[in-house]
Amino acid sequence: MNVDANHVVVVLPCDEYRLDYYDNQFFKTEHEQLISYVLMQMSKEEAVYKLNAHWGYTGEFDNTVPRWIMREWCSFWLTDVFDQSYNVLEYSKINSTAQLSTQDIFENWTEAFAQLALRLDLALTVDADTIQKQHEQFLKLQKFHNIQLRCNQYVDDVINGVDSSVTLYSIFDEAYIQQLLRQHNIEIRCDGLDQFPSTTQQLRTLTYAPK
Repeated sequence: MNVDANHVVVVLPCDEYRLDYYDNQFFKTEHEQLISYVLMQMSKEEAVYKLNAHWGYTGEFDNTVPRWIMREWCSFWLTDVFDQSYNVLEYSKINSTAQLSTQDIFENWTEAFAQLALRLDLALTVDADTIQKQHEQFLKLQKFHNIQLRCNQYVDDVINGVDSSVTLYSIFDEAYIQQLLRQHNIEIRCDGLDQFPSTTQQLRTLTYAPK
């Protein structure tokens, strides 16, 4: 965020919320246009090759690609995109007047905002109570916040046999869960699975340990 020609403020990403950022951009900036959003990560030629080579898909790379194929494919590269897009070390190298983390915005905004104004030599003209009330309204609108943490919990529930409701927002949430399960040597019987399970128990019945 440029305050003026002489000041730059850097907002640092946090590893535990990278899926939150990705969903937020997908819905709010790219308006849920899955194919165009994916093509921001790679070329169409690479996408077509990967789907043909690994899933035998020979159709057009558009919204007719079966959802289960898109989900499984995304699960193999999603965290690589996170590593490149939300690398806190790269953000921290930016020459800036002030830095704060995304969690400062969620958990410590009144104090962080005051410190930010001080660093930028700006005078606050609004009282702390008003700032806090506006912040509470902001928090109510952040439906993607904590989705990565919830996905982590869903995977823990699957592994531990705990039945819980699964609430997801995007195919990327589904892909992230599939990728996490794979890290635990657990695969999903996903051929034809276009509707993702709505409970961890349903998901558990679809899992298996590859040989």
